[in-house]
Amino acid sequence: MAVNKVLKGARNMHITALVKRTYGRMVDYLVQRGTHIVRTYIVDRTRFEVEDGFNLRRHRNGYVWSLRLDNKTCECGRFQTFKYPCDHAIAACMHQSLDYWSLVDPVYTLQSILDAYQGQWYPIGNDLNMPPREGDRIVPDPSTARAKGRPRSTRIRNEMDLTEPQSSRRSVSLQR
Repeated sequence: MAVNKVLKGARNMHITALVKRTYGRMVDYLVQRGTHIVRTYIVDRTRFEVEDGFNLRRHRNGYVWSLRLDNKTCECGRFQTFKYPCDHAIAACMHQSLDYWSLVDPVYTLQSILDAYQGQWYPIGNDLNMPPREGDRIVPDPSTARAKGRPRSTRIRNEMDLTEPQSSRRSVSLQR
């Protein structure tokens, strides 16, 4: 979610009011985003249909996703890709009082990480002592390189980006 959307209408507020408003809007957003409607399709609690709650961007109900816990797949694709439960899988597990931590791939366990680094490591040494590389050399395409200077902004500006008119009041400095 864009920060501009959270802060919309909060300009020129006292800092305490600004923090409270930001906190309240974020809570509302996360509560609405975190709601799911879960439907169980098999008695053994492995197939579900999960509907996202109200979508604030589209201003209508969210998408409906098909989920299988037995083979750890969801139509959103995140469950299979990242090998840990997506928000739909977590919603289905919570709906059925199942432990969603059991669905996390073992590669994310501490033991797996320790196993990856427990082998013997040897120093590489000086680059000059390395044997020459065999095979084709990969050369980047110069036509895809970014031009010098700061990249041009493609952000869509809104009313919060407009500068406020300067106050006609002069600041008074106290001299001692």
